[in-house]
Amino acid sequence: MLDKRLLNRFSSRVNVPEDWVENLEKCWIWIANADRDGYGRISLKGFQYKAHRISWEIYNGPIPNGLLVLHKCDNPSCVNPNHLFLGTHKDNSFDMVNKGRSNHFLGSTNSRSILSEHDVLEILTSVENGAITSIDQIINKYKVSKSTIFQIFDGKNWQHVVKDYYDFDHLKYLKNKIDTRGVLKFDDIIDIRDRFIKGETVTSIAQLYGVSYNTINSIKLNRSWKNFE
Repeated sequence: MLDKRLLNRFSSRVNVPEDWVENLEKCWIWIANADRDGYGRISLKGFQYKAHRISWEIYNGPIPNGLLVLHKCDNPSCVNPNHLFLGTHKDNSFDMVNKGRSNHFLGSTNSRSILSEHDVLEILTSVENGAITSIDQIINKYKVSKSTIFQIFDGKNWQHVVKDYYDFDHLKYLKNKIDTRGVLKFDDIIDIRDRFIKGETVTSIAQLYGVSYNTINSIKLNRSWKNFE
């Protein structure tokens, strides 16, 4: 990936302080394209790469599989290799909490979380390679609700893990690969009724659970599951 063309493109898009050798604490600011979180982006041959990851590979070598490149300076636009370090998804979650960049505990740092960062990536990878073909397989293996799974595929939860590997279009593609119809379970009914109380529409809940409008409307009108409290 690190050919001469990419190296030239990278160096021309970084503002490096003249006195950076004497002042290693100064950030190298990426001055080209950035994503919505402020991280620099660089494209080559139709692929997009994160600028700080390219910086790590230029100055430190390949990034081991499964590891992220994190910032000591907490500045997304910085590509100074002295400000970068390798870490796991769990390290990233704890780092975000410790630096006050989250109002709640993310991923496995949340004591109520059933899934781990590894589980989320394993689910998506298994769908990608065809090892998982239905939502019921995920429910049975990981013991989570259908809504929890859909929140991953819809990009609503676990984005601190997913965004380094999958964009929203690819998540949608993976969601469409699996059979999401399934059968509603007791935990689903509890969640659906809670969503009614919160004011969510029948249509939005039906889309979330991958069932028909009439199925959800029957629950709302107490025509089905009426004896389940």
